[in-house]
Amino acid sequence: MKLSSFDWIEETEDRTGIEEFVRRLNRTSRPYPRDRSISDLFSQQARERPHAVALMQGDEEWSYGRLEERSNRLAHFLRERLGPLQERLVGVFLERSPELIAALLGILKAGGAYLPLDPEYPSQRLELMIEDSAAVALLTQSALRERLPRTRAEVLCLEAEAEAIESSPAEALESAGGGDRLAYVTYTSGST
Repeated sequence: MKLSSFDWIEETEDRTGIEEFVRRLNRTSRPYPRDRSISDLFSQQARERPHAVALMQGDEEWSYGRLEERSNRLAHFLRERLGPLQERLVGVFLERSPELIAALLGILKAGGAYLPLDPEYPSQRLELMIEDSAAVALLTQSALRERLPRTRAEVLCLEAEAEAIESSPAEALESAGGGDRLAYVTYTSGST
């Protein structure tokens, strides 16, 4: 076929066609159910697909059922240990892992909000974030415990509390509220 036999599309026609195509592909929005929280929606998914893979890290896989059970046990433990969280902050100082995701869900299920604390942050930054946020507790791991600055927040090491967490109920707590409650607080560097 010769180049001269192609029908050429004007630039404006081409751009309009592509933009409309992209708009059609991106029409995936759905209304968010304001009466249901993230943890409620996750629990529903876990009931509907308990054996489906929820997350993977390397060779490790966690099903929705396993993640639901682990986060429920942690939520019960947190409520028992800290009382009603009612959108109070719990710092999360954990390495990236399935346990981190279970911790985030557990905090939300207990009615709290989480404060992500990156183990790579300098001690001074961590101290500022923890104190400024008035976090009531910090979830961490034994290997990271020494990196935490001194704080008034209660430090809960997951390995040290493993027995208490595992003996907590696996059933979901009553919903801690709808989709408009606080889920997390982040601190930025100021450049974002």
